[in-house]
Amino acid sequence: MRALERGSYSFASIPLLLLTLIFSSQSFADEIPKFGKVSEEERQMTSFDQDPEADAVVLFDVDDRIIDTNGRYFHLFRHRHTRIKILTEAGKDRANYEISYLDEDNIDNFQAHTILPNGKKIKVDKKQIKEEKFEGWRQKVFAFPGVEVGAVIEIKYVHISPYLRESYPWYFQSQDYTVLSQLSLVMEPGFNFSAFFSNTIGVEPITEDIRRPGKRHAQTKTIWRMRDLPAIREEPYMSAIEDYLAVMHFQLVSYKNNYQLVEYIGKWDDLVKKQLERYNDYLKSSDAVSKKASELTAGIESERKKWVALYEFVRDEIESTDKGTIWVEKKPEKVLEEGSGTGAEKNMLLVNMLQSAGFQATPVLISTRSNGRVIEKHPRLSQFNYVLAHIKKGRRSYFMDSFYGHYPFDILPVSRLSGSGLVIAKGPSEFVTIKAPKRLNKDHCTTTATIDSEGTLHAETNLRFEGYRNIYKRNDLDSDGAEKLVKDILSKRYDNAEVDSFEIQTADRPDLPLKIRVKYTVAEFAQVNGDMMYLTSPALNIRDSNPFTSKSRHFPVEFQISGANTDIVDIEIPEGMKIAELPKTFNNQQPGIRFSSKWSQTDNKIKISREYVRQQSTFPRSKYKQLRQFFDTVVRADQGQIVLGPQSSE
Repeated sequence: MRALERGSYSFASIPLLLLTLIFSSQSFADEIPKFGKVSEEERQMTSFDQDPEADAVVLFDVDDRIIDTNGRYFHLFRHRHTRIKILTEAGKDRANYEISYLDEDNIDNFQAHTILPNGKKIKVDKKQIKEEKFEGWRQKVFAFPGVEVGAVIEIKYVHISPYLRESYPWYFQSQDYTVLSQLSLVMEPGFNFSAFFSNTIGVEPITEDIRRPGKRHAQTKTIWRMRDLPAIREEPYMSAIEDYLAVMHFQLVSYKNNYQLVEYIGKWDDLVKKQLERYNDYLKSSDAVSKKASELTAGIESERKKWVALYEFVRDEIESTDKGTIWVEKKPEKVLEEGSGTGAEKNMLLVNMLQSAGFQATPVLISTRSNGRVIEKHPRLSQFNYVLAHIKKGRRSYFMDSFYGHYPFDILPVSRLSGSGLVIAKGPSEFVTIKAPKRLNKDHCTTTATIDSEGTLHAETNLRFEGYRNIYKRNDLDSDGAEKLVKDILSKRYDNAEVDSFEIQTADRPDLPLKIRVKYTVAEFAQVNGDMMYLTSPALNIRDSNPFTSKSRHFPVEFQISGANTDIVDIEIPEGMKIAELPKTFNNQQPGIRFSSKWSQTDNKIKISREYVRQQSTFPRSKYKQLRQFFDTVVRADQGQIVLGPQSSE
């Protein structure tokens, strides 16, 4: 199930598939079936014509919301009712269910069951429901019992929340085809709300006046209904799937009666001011933090070097417990004293230390890539799920995340490259742009090898990893050890490589690219057939398959960061043999990406020069076919065959 809050994609990038949908706004008199009332057609359904590849189909998903009084206070009641048809073995995974809600919320009137094709109903045992607690929110986790192919799972409950400022967005779409999705809202007179849509055109609402028992005045009910929504399935190199779902963002603006005016929606300025008030206790200078900051920066003249010294101390000397959120519990002096904290707490300590050292550092709220993009026109703090340390010098912003090891100053983990962040500081609210580093992320391999008469490859390779590749390999080195790191590198190319020896040359210099030298043997690398021998390139970076298998794509291709690899290979062939055939030299260059593979021979040696460079991170959907063809040609070039034959005797 989806997390509490997600971002959305810009209207300009809405896939044509979604824009061409026909939305139906039928009368609200078309009631949703009662709980447990499943038709014979639903029970006997074995496939779904509108989506032949479907593993499951959402028959309907309904969220009927009522804003009502409970004594002096207003509460939001969400009446959820969902029914899903299971069509395949893979679809049985939908039986694993989660309900997410905030700490002060409650789940009431819970009902859930599995309905088998023969009509038998199996209730969810409430004793089997586990409750998981996190910072600020909770989850009910359970599995529908007895689920088999052909079954229907159904759930109904009431979600009660005292929070009216922060409303839950409504996702009309999901990973499965949705036959009917509906959101409705019942409000007292005097309420004013705003709503906008992402990834779809607006749905024309249906409104009607209703009278409820105990209410003096008629209430307004507004219904938004969408039908026949295609599944949004994950594709290779795709950011958070929630960024592409048809979604409605709803927010109360105000409530006014004869006695009061309550304003619910705030501007970014108001939200930043409140968040700064929450952070004030964590940004106050303390003797312990100030003393440590002074010790670490003593004798350093350069401002940047002082920043680096403070960042590296927090990164390396304070243990990371877990990532954390935008909320922090332990104060910086406590994190310093205990030597541990969440990523968010460590970053708040770093901000405090930078401020103590005299720098204008601030916290910056972000939404990590998996959490979805931030919608800047929709002021909601719940869009954010993490906090970074930030320094602005002139026109340039520097961002730091001390959670992971080996990340140099001002280089963020890819998961934190979320596009923008909200600065928490005095004054007008400000969003800052968070971009990927311009440096190329690259690995370079130089290999000298020989092939013996039995087809065994004997090779020595020197590897150099730069940029994020350097960081990733160093993290692997720390977690898995040198031997496993080397074996894993070789296993991506060979199934049966035996490591003869290796050397990690720059393990103690994290400021430099990681360098590895390895000698290895690969038995039966070449296929020997009589007096002929057949083999492919022993380059470590070759591709054996295209990452894009689908003929079409509905969304942009997002690689997140740039990438490159090069291989220079010299192969000496067995004595008494000659080169009968080499793959053709190949070159393919397109905007943002290029590949070349060059082959040459001198006497009994073959030289291979291979280069792949992708400087562009995101490719629009319109370029998918071209990109897929590009990787097809790379695979063909990499799988080209070398043919060796016997030297002719004279």
